[in-house]
Amino acid sequence: MIKVFYNTTHRLHAPQDDFEDDAWYPYVEVPERIEVSLAALETMEGVELVESGPAPKSSLLKIHDHILVEGLEKISRGLRKGEVYQLWPFRERIFADLSAPVTAGTFPAALASAGCALAAAGEILDGGKFSIALCRPPGHHAGKAFCGGYCYFNNAALAAQKLLARGRVGILDLDYHHGHGTQDIFYNRSDVVYASLHADPAIEYPYRWGYAHERGGDQGEGYNLNLPLKPKCGETQYFRALEHALTFLRQKSINALVVSLGFDTHRQDPYSGFGLASQSFMRVGRSLVNLGLPMIAVFEGGYNLSVLGACWREFVLGVC
Repeated sequence: MIKVFYNTTHRLHAPQDDFEDDAWYPYVEVPERIEVSLAALETMEGVELVESGPAPKSSLLKIHDHILVEGLEKISRGLRKGEVYQLWPFRERIFADLSAPVTAGTFPAALASAGCALAAAGEILDGGKFSIALCRPPGHHAGKAFCGGYCYFNNAALAAQKLLARGRVGILDLDYHHGHGTQDIFYNRSDVVYASLHADPAIEYPYRWGYAHERGGDQGEGYNLNLPLKPKCGETQYFRALEHALTFLRQKSINALVVSLGFDTHRQDPYSGFGLASQSFMRVGRSLVNLGLPMIAVFEGGYNLSVLGACWREFVLGVC
């Protein structure tokens, strides 16, 4: 049985606009992303949907600075319904960019999202082999003391931190954008290994992080692998890079795997992705299973609602 953890509180976080490239756009990280995902997964044999509770702040503080946790709580709880915290000009240092608008519902939604990741990790610690955390808002752009890129708390990092009870943990980031928040949290550590396939930061968000020469620092030197790819690179280059990342993780003797799973690598995603088709995610799932490790899939990006359900189904079929 595959347990899929979700929380309906995510609906409270529903900004309308996103500022990018000096212009305003409709916000694509919408509540319907979870509804579409749930609708696809609940029809699959052997899948159980489980509503989880919010993350305790004590868990957040194991990876995040209190400045971020307390700052977001203060801003969110100080807003009225329908009011959005204006990020420009920056009034709080916890924001890395303009793509993390805060509403009255943002803090409870972020706690609920983090709770999904912790529950999925708990399932693995209880003997499960594969679980899914339907996190929203996503998390991999949230660092120790900053948020950005639709992300507020780092769900994958929270799951990895909890899984350390099993020994060294690997995080494989398969979102289209580099998870600079995850890298920031674990860059100087060797107990959590980070590997990422992502669009070349020289031309794509987050721009300042995700280059191949970033290999970790201090005790974490050699435990960070970045594999930047060209947009629309196609399956051949993508799966060559994926095998490179899996080989790297095998060499680091990890005992569990957290996958930051983004479907914005799909060729029909608004971000254009790497040219992958929905069926490509079955092959992704099969590749990950070959590691022979217990695994959590933590939902990150993926913004085309018309293909999102198919991506989830193909991925789960590949894993199974």
